[in-house]
This record gives sequence, structure tokens and C-alpha cells, in this order.
Amino acid sequence: MDSAYILNRRPFRDNRFIVDLLTQKSGRMTCVARVAKKRGKIMKGTLEPFRRLGVAWAGKGQMPILTVAEEQRRYLIQSQDLCKALYFNELILKLVPLFAPANDVFTAYQVGLHRLTTIIDERTLMQCEFALLDVLGYSFGDELEHQLGKSVEANRYYRYSANSGLRLYEQYQEGVPISGALLIKWQQSEQGEQHEYFSENEYYQLRQFLNRFIDTLLVGKPLKSRKLVFL
Repeated sequence: MDSAYILNRRPFRDNRFIVDLLTQKSGRMTCVARVAKKRGKIMKGTLEPFRRLGVAWAGKGQMPILTVAEEQRRYLIQSQDLCKALYFNELILKLVPLFAPANDVFTAYQVGLHRLTTIIDERTLMQCEFALLDVLGYSFGDELEHQLGKSVEANRYYRYSANSGLRLYEQYQEGVPISGALLIKWQQSEQGEQHEYFSENEYYQLRQFLNRFIDTLLVGKPLKSRKLVFL
């Protein structure tokens, strides 16, 4: 048995569904599940997103058969926050390769779901996104100083590249621009060093940075849920 989260479910044929899972041991995977019409091993309601399951499957290849799906926990997402949670699921689907080791991603997703069931504001979703990027190897924490070879300066502008990390804006043309002041403020707020609020303009700048950086990782793959979250 493995632990897994349901990311997505779509009809296949007859009483079968294609189910996208994020598993603790085997990473992200896609299975075919045959659901019971009345009583059986797998009930249709069990395969809804935002559930943690105990799962087992049979067969090899890209799409094995899901044989066991036992609900362990259900995360209750408020209706007004559902689009944000679906967006988070889609990020996992688009950014995490099939069968890649994903224990850290599993943990980040678990923490993210907990956040998305409590207080939801602009910061909450960004915390989920930055945490996911961090476990995928794109750090915005203390490692920025190691990338630069010195501390981030508030009065400077930088570019962040998926290939090379953080570099000074004028010395490097690849990457998404961001101000040092904004990076420092986000780091301090995450470390609990300050509790002042971000201005509407600062949130807008962070949102634009995240959207543009994530787009570089997607390499042209669209995020359908983004339009629902960021109208």
C-alpha cells in the first residue's frame, strides 16, 4: 500500500475513470480505476480531489489499474477557495514528472492543502507555490545568497532563471526580473522576522513574478485554472 492524493479524475469508458495521483513512494502517476456501481472495492465518491487515500495498483507501464483506494482523510475546501485549490493541483500535474521521486513534493502538497483549508488570502496561495518551487529545486530562501555569492540588496534588481538561479539584472539577461527589496521582504515574512502587511502593489509584483517564472517552467503548457483564480 502507498499513500496518495487525488489530483484529478476524468471519465474513461463504461464505469472506469482515469485518475491522477500524487503518491508518497512512487511519485506522480496516472491509473485507470473501475468503480463499483453499488458496493465494491472502489467507490466513485472516493476518487474526488482533495482526499488522501491508501492505494494499491496492478500492472506496469504508464497507466496501471488501481485496485485499492481507501479514504484516509478528506480536506474540506470552501467553495470560494475551490479554484485556488484546483490551481494548486494543476501545478503539481504540470510541473512534477511522472514517476519522479516526489516524497518532498508529497509533503509540500500536504502542507499546502492544510493551508488551503484554513485562512485563505493572497499570501496563502503564494506560500504553496513557493514551497512547491523550493522542493522542485528553485529556491527563494537562504540559498539565494549562495547563488549570488553575497547578500541580496534591497536597492538592486535581479533576474531569477530556472537554469542559473538569481543574478544581478544588469549582468544577466535570462530570467524573470524581481526587486531585491521584494525578495528580502518575502523572506523575512516567511521567517517570522516581521509581520507587516504587503501592499496591494507588492502582492501584484509578486504575482506577476510567479506567473512569469512558472510559465518558463511550463514551456508553453497552459494552466487552465489560472484564469479562474486570477481574473
